[in-house]
Amino acid sequence: MTRCTNCDEKWTAKTKIKGSVTLDRHIICPECGEKQYLSAKFQRMSIILVMITSAVLILTSAFFDVGVSFIVIEALLLFLINIAYIYFGMTLTDTDETMDAFFERFEGNGKYKESHPYR
Repeated sequence: MTRCTNCDEKWTAKTKIKGSVTLDRHIICPECGEKQYLSAKFQRMSIILVMITSAVLILTSAFFDVGVSFIVIEALLLFLINIAYIYFGMTLTDTDETMDAFFERFEGNGKYKESHPYR
Protein backbone atom coordinates (compact mmCIF):
# COMPACT_ATOMS: atom_id res chain seq x y z
CA MET A 1 0.00 0.00 0.00
CA THR A 2 1.10 3.51 -0.71
CA ARG A 3 2.06 5.53 2.34
CA CYS A 4 3.33 9.06 2.87
CA THR A 5 7.07 9.08 3.51
CA ASN A 6 6.63 11.84 6.11
CA CYS A 7 3.63 10.85 8.26
CA ASP A 8 3.23 7.19 7.14
CA GLU A 9 -0.46 7.81 6.37
CA LYS A 10 -2.04 5.20 4.09
CA TRP A 11 -3.37 6.78 0.88
CA THR A 12 -6.83 6.10 -0.50
CA ALA A 13 -7.43 4.81 -4.02
CA LYS A 14 -8.89 8.18 -5.03
CA THR A 15 -5.75 10.02 -3.85
CA LYS A 16 -3.49 7.57 -5.72
CA ILE A 17 -5.37 7.88 -9.01
CA LYS A 18 -5.59 11.66 -8.70
CA GLY A 19 -1.87 11.88 -7.95
CA SER A 20 -0.84 9.67 -10.84
CA VAL A 21 -2.70 11.67 -13.51
CA THR A 22 -1.72 15.15 -12.38
CA LEU A 23 0.66 17.27 -14.44
CA ASP A 24 2.46 18.53 -11.33
CA ARG A 25 5.66 16.82 -10.29
CA HIS A 26 4.50 16.51 -6.71
CA ILE A 27 1.46 15.23 -4.86
CA ILE A 28 0.42 16.82 -1.59
CA CYS A 29 -0.23 14.38 1.24
CA PRO A 30 -3.85 14.86 2.35
CA GLU A 31 -2.90 14.21 5.98
CA CYS A 32 0.30 16.21 6.66
CA GLY A 33 0.45 18.51 3.62
CA GLU A 34 4.02 17.54 2.65
CA LYS A 35 5.07 17.19 -0.98
CA GLN A 36 5.45 13.61 -2.18
CA TYR A 37 6.90 12.51 -5.52
CA LEU A 38 6.36 9.39 -7.60
CA SER A 39 9.47 7.21 -7.44
CA ALA A 40 11.62 6.86 -10.55
CA LYS A 41 10.98 3.11 -10.61
CA PHE A 42 7.22 3.62 -10.59
CA GLN A 43 7.46 6.23 -13.35
CA ARG A 44 9.58 3.94 -15.54
CA MET A 45 7.29 0.95 -15.02
CA SER A 46 4.20 3.08 -15.73
CA ILE A 47 5.64 4.22 -19.05
CA ILE A 48 6.62 0.67 -20.00
CA LEU A 49 3.16 -0.63 -19.08
CA VAL A 50 1.44 2.05 -21.18
CA MET A 51 3.73 1.30 -24.14
CA ILE A 52 3.07 -2.45 -23.90
CA THR A 53 -0.70 -2.07 -23.57
CA SER A 54 -0.79 0.41 -26.46
CA ALA A 55 1.26 -1.93 -28.63
CA VAL A 56 -1.05 -4.85 -27.81
CA LEU A 57 -4.10 -2.79 -28.71
CA ILE A 58 -2.59 -1.49 -31.97
CA LEU A 59 -1.20 -4.86 -33.07
CA THR A 60 -4.43 -6.67 -32.28
CA SER A 61 -6.48 -4.27 -34.33
CA ALA A 62 -3.96 -4.17 -37.20
CA PHE A 63 -3.18 -7.86 -37.68
CA PHE A 64 -6.29 -9.68 -36.55
CA ASP A 65 -9.74 -9.50 -38.07
CA VAL A 66 -11.67 -8.56 -34.93
CA GLY A 67 -14.75 -6.44 -34.48
CA VAL A 68 -15.03 -3.05 -32.87
CA SER A 69 -16.67 -4.55 -29.78
CA PHE A 70 -13.61 -6.75 -29.19
CA ILE A 71 -11.29 -3.75 -29.48
CA VAL A 72 -13.42 -1.76 -27.01
CA ILE A 73 -13.47 -4.64 -24.51
CA GLU A 74 -9.71 -5.13 -24.93
CA ALA A 75 -9.08 -1.40 -24.39
CA LEU A 76 -11.18 -1.46 -21.20
CA LEU A 77 -9.28 -4.48 -19.86
CA LEU A 78 -5.93 -2.86 -20.61
CA PHE A 79 -7.13 0.33 -18.91
CA LEU A 80 -8.08 -1.68 -15.83
CA ILE A 81 -4.62 -3.28 -15.80
CA ASN A 82 -3.05 0.19 -15.78
CA ILE A 83 -5.35 1.35 -12.97
CA ALA A 84 -4.53 -1.79 -10.96
CA TYR A 85 -0.82 -1.07 -11.31
CA ILE A 86 -1.37 2.47 -10.06
CA TYR A 87 -3.36 1.16 -7.09
CA PHE A 88 -1.03 -1.66 -6.08
CA GLY A 89 2.35 -0.52 -7.40
CA MET A 90 2.58 3.20 -6.61
CA THR A 91 5.62 4.14 -4.54
CA LEU A 92 6.46 7.58 -3.22
CA THR A 93 9.61 9.43 -2.26
CA ASP A 94 10.25 12.73 -0.53
CA THR A 95 12.68 13.88 -3.26
CA ASP A 96 12.02 14.57 -6.93
CA GLU A 97 13.69 11.75 -8.89
CA THR A 98 12.82 12.92 -12.40
CA MET A 99 15.58 13.73 -14.86
CA ASP A 100 14.42 17.35 -15.08
CA ALA A 101 14.98 17.75 -11.35
CA PHE A 102 18.38 16.12 -11.65
CA PHE A 103 19.53 18.59 -14.32
CA GLU A 104 18.08 21.58 -12.43
CA ARG A 105 20.53 20.85 -9.62
CA PHE A 106 23.49 21.72 -11.82
CA GLU A 107 24.80 25.22 -12.18
CA GLY A 108 26.07 26.63 -15.46
CA ASN A 109 29.63 25.55 -14.63
CA GLY A 110 28.71 21.86 -14.30
CA LYS A 111 29.03 21.67 -10.51
CA TYR A 112 26.33 20.71 -8.05
CA LYS A 113 24.44 23.46 -6.31
CA GLU A 114 24.91 23.60 -2.55
CA SER A 115 21.30 22.55 -1.94
CA HIS A 116 21.78 19.19 -3.62
CA PRO A 117 20.15 16.57 -1.34
CA TYR A 118 22.57 13.74 -2.13
CA ARG A 119 25.70 15.61 -1.14
